[in-house]
Amino acid sequence: METLKQLTSVPLFLTVIWLAWVYGRLSGSTAGDSSDHVARLLVGLLILAIGGWILGRWPARRWGYVVASAAVVAALAFPLITARVDRLQWQPFSNAALEEAQNEGKPVFVDFTAAWCLSCQVDEKAVLQDRSVEQELLHRHYILLRADWTRYDPEITSELSRVGRSGVPTYVIISGPGERATHVLPELLTRGVVLDAIRQAGAAPDSGSLAPFPTAKTGS
Repeated sequence: METLKQLTSVPLFLTVIWLAWVYGRLSGSTAGDSSDHVARLLVGLLILAIGGWILGRWPARRWGYVVASAAVVAALAFPLITARVDRLQWQPFSNAALEEAQNEGKPVFVDFTAAWCLSCQVDEKAVLQDRSVEQELLHRHYILLRADWTRYDPEITSELSRVGRSGVPTYVIISGPGERATHVLPELLTRGVVLDAIRQAGAAPDSGSLAPFPTAKTGS
């Protein structure tokens, strides 16, 4: 039971690190670069602590020394990992940016997200950063707008209400100039759903209103 208690402290420490990262995004810059660096440093220190715990828990085991040594290497390397370079050029959301994109006659993909939204982070890493999704968005010349709702921006709140949503994650494709023809994607994304939506909007940019996908009623 003592070992179990010590092991369950790891997810608690990870939760604290995540909350510290969210706090940094709330109080710092929109880019959040400093928060990302601090979070990686804290994870590195946690890995180092786990290595020390293993060495203290099983001091006479050879494998304990091996695992502890690997943990030290990982702890030193993790803070030095650079963030993945996004191949897509996401712009901050604003009504002016949206109108400008529509005037150019290009389809628009709007990602309504927030730092404290775990579902948003999972969708971004697993689906929106998928290479095939990125290539399709680039190939069809999408304008990409990221609506960061971390601080409950009133302009973003208004746009969420317009598309019939009250929170994040929300993903919307807007196609056609003039009147906004919106296509709201499910909250929990899959690569297939996103690719189908991108191709449908790209194939018929002037078709009025797009047929909505069924939306999943899941929480953030």
